[in-house]
Amino acid sequence: MQGKPDVIVLDLAMPELNGLEAARQISSSLPDVPIFLNTLYASSQFQREAERFGVRRVISKANEYQLVPAIEEALRADVTQ
Repeated sequence: MQGKPDVIVLDLAMPELNGLEAARQISSSLPDVPIFLNTLYASSQFQREAERFGVRRVISKANEYQLVPAIEEALRADVTQ
């Protein structure tokens, strides 16, 4: 791999692979890259399940203004660690 992404944003519903399975595969090869799942199915229970697949945070599509601040927060946290 030539470059490493700073962050990955996935949708839960994707054509060939759902977002959780994609997150599991990606996080196994890029464990330090934060993965966000953008979906209509955001809940605290789903968040806990998604974390098992390597998802840092589930962001609801119902509130489109949460995505960018969540990514910025994760990137700031990674810089300070």
